[in-house]
Amino acid sequence: MTKNVAIPSQTYRWVMLFGVWLIYFCFGLTVSALAPLVRPITEDLSMSYAAMGSVLGAWQLIYIGTALPCGALIDRFGLRRSLLMASLLMGASALLRSQAEDYMMLLVAVALFGLGGPLISIGAPKLVSLWFEGPQKGLAMGLYVTGPALGSIAALSLTNSVAMPFFENQWRSVIFIYGVIVLLSGVVWWAINLEPGSQRLEQKSLQEARPAQWGLFLRLSQIRAVQYVLLISIGIFLYNHGLSNWLHEILMTRVEFRESWSLGFAAHNDWCTRGTTDSPQGNASLSGSHSNCSVSTGRFCLSLLSVFDRVDSTARLGPQGHHSGFDDDNPVACVDRSSRGRC
Repeated sequence: MTKNVAIPSQTYRWVMLFGVWLIYFCFGLTVSALAPLVRPITEDLSMSYAAMGSVLGAWQLIYIGTALPCGALIDRFGLRRSLLMASLLMGASALLRSQAEDYMMLLVAVALFGLGGPLISIGAPKLVSLWFEGPQKGLAMGLYVTGPALGSIAALSLTNSVAMPFFENQWRSVIFIYGVIVLLSGVVWWAINLEPGSQRLEQKSLQEARPAQWGLFLRLSQIRAVQYVLLISIGIFLYNHGLSNWLHEILMTRVEFRESWSLGFAAHNDWCTRGTTDSPQGNASLSGSHSNCSVSTGRFCLSLLSVFDRVDSTARLGPQGHHSGFDDDNPVACVDRSSRGRC
């Protein structure tokens, strides 16, 4: 620990925290960058969803195996070089993704991120313990954890709405720019650490004796509270990574499914209408039966669609706050009630 190390500046600690926050922001940006681009990437590289799933999970697998060694690496080389290495590895991962020509190249590029990710995840709390004391530690940790969250928000909200249109729907250019941003965060971090006080503090912390990493890990893993936290973390990350990477594609596939149903209803209604109007007078009973069959079929299909409508009913409210509906006498014809203006 570094309890007895004098902190050189009361204000520069926040500059150091900003440097860590920036790299952590790029961590979230890179982690979430592929999720909005699943479809163009799979189409361009002729990949199946199963193959893409293995790509999206590649870095987590490497992360698990390198987390403990990365902690020892930070203790040996210090935060300045370790976090610079983290930004370089994450940036290289993004740049290599933009140049991938097949499944294997993309898999290796994403897996490379698992080498740099643990360095920032471990380095950020270590910097807080080194530079902050007392109640300010909680504030500092609360601030730096907003970095990956805001990075993920930026990737998910801006990739398809801003970046893809700006680069003419070239997913490689988007990922390349993200990689450049990550590398620039490393440059900012290195410039921040040129301050002499931060270098002296790092040198003092490196000279302190520390227990063996494996022994410390075994002792921590025997604490009941730590075990509970580990179990909770497994559930959280299982849900988070499993859903966030695929949610965009799931929603797109669902919309396409609904559109295919709507087209089928329209074609079926047109066929029934032609069958009724074109039938000869002597086949009136057949025509009526034909029309009744159309109505009953339409009602059945619409009952299936109602299941999907209930899921996103709040997203489909009209300008007056009412939901669009269908005519009770004709289940295929959409009506506009109370100026809803939408079917």
